[in-house]
Order: sequence, then structure tokens, then C-alpha cells
Amino acid sequence: MRSVTQRTPRPIFIVGCPRSGTTLLRLILDSHPSISAGPESRFLWGIRAIEERNWPTLAGFGLDRAEWHDNVRSLFEAFHLRYAEHQGKIRWADKSPDYALMLDTSTFCTLSHRSCTLSATP
Repeated sequence: MRSVTQRTPRPIFIVGCPRSGTTLLRLILDSHPSISAGPESRFLWGIRAIEERNWPTLAGFGLDRAEWHDNVRSLFEAFHLRYAEHQGKIRWADKSPDYALMLDTSTFCTLSHRSCTLSATP
């Protein structure tokens, strides 16, 4: 387990257009000894749908959006860190290219991250 005082490395998000090389980039990153880049999770799309469809119910439990996003961020990080630890790695990357379409979702729930965007031109 990581100590509380040890800083967690920033995540990497791989976003881009279809057929632009995002899978190749994921595989390259995943071959790094410290970076885990698992299969596409599309995790945030599911969470976004829950938020959009059920916000009145969630708010009825006393949650505000900032607290909701903090909880989502914690769950999302735990999800990826668990996979990274299973791979023996300390940093994670998420390849869900269509996240580029949802940058408004509190910029990935305010994660401090790096984004890799690819563009394929003929």
C-alpha cells in the first residue's frame, strides 16, 4: 500500500478520434514498467449517465455536485490504481478516446492529469 505522505503520480488520459492511433499509444504506454494502461473502461460515461438521470435523487441524500465529483474521482482512481497494482505498476492511464467529447464533465471530475490527444491526417 502507498503511504499517505507519498504522492500518487498523475494519471494519463488517452483521447482522440477513431483510427487515430490511440490503441497503439495505449500499448506503448502499457509496455512501460511503471504505467498501467488497461482496456477501455468508458467508466465516466456510465457515471455521467447516473448523474444526469438521477441527480434529484442523489441530491435528496444531501450530496452536492462537488462532493459527488470528489466521490466519483476517488472511486475512479481506486478502480485504476487497483488494476495498476495488480500489474505491478504505480501509474495508470485510461484509454477511452470518446472522453474527448465529455471534457465538460468537470474535466474528468477535476483529476489532476495529463491528456494525450492524437490526430490522424491523410
